Amino acid sequence: MDFQKGLVCGLTNEKADFEDSCPDFNEDTNIEEVVPGSYAGEEDLSEGLKVLSFCFPIIGGILYFVNMNSAPKKAKSACTMALWGVGIGIVLRVIMTILANM
Repeated sequence: MDFQKGLVCGLTNEKADFEDSCPDFNEDTNIEEVVPGSYAGEEDLSEGLKVLSFCFPIIGGILYFVNMNSAPKKAKSACTMALWGVGIGIVLRVIMTILANM
């Protein structure tokens, strides 16, 4: 896809001159079929890294920035767990402060 030309032929690098299918296209049968969920961007963060991101939100932030372009699902999981860690940390801090002042 070219934003100026539109759909571009991979052979000629010119604007596609066909409607539904290209008569010159030869399918490469050596390429394995892509299985949904097998793309690296669709993999989720491992459970250990989720726990680590929750307990140490700074690590979750680092994992977010490391994975944000190459593996968006991992980045989202890291960010979510880090935010949950920060939120629960604040709630626990408030509870402990209230209990200490009683």
